[in-house]
Amino acid sequence: MQYEIEFCVACYLPNALEVIRGLLESHAHDDEFSLKLMPGVAGSFEVRRDNSVVYSEKATGRLPQLQEIEENLHQIPNPLPIATQGSKNCC
Repeated sequence: MQYEIEFCVACYLPNALEVIRGLLESHAHDDEFSLKLMPGVAGSFEVRRDNSVVYSEKATGRLPQLQEIEENLHQIPNPLPIATQGSKNCC
């Protein structure tokens, strides 16, 4: 599964880092997992999986919570869960 996070670096870097952390905690050892970060235009924040939009700040007018992105993933065929706080470490 390929994830893409397009976001305004000046506006939403902390929010993007939260999503990135969740995805990496869940899928760091998954051979089919890839993550692409793309700097976006001012105010943009969009998460896609395999070219399907999981969340768009432009469509909703607000930023998502990590849990909300996870819930949206379940609406796309073959969803991958996002880790939440308290994930176990492998080391």
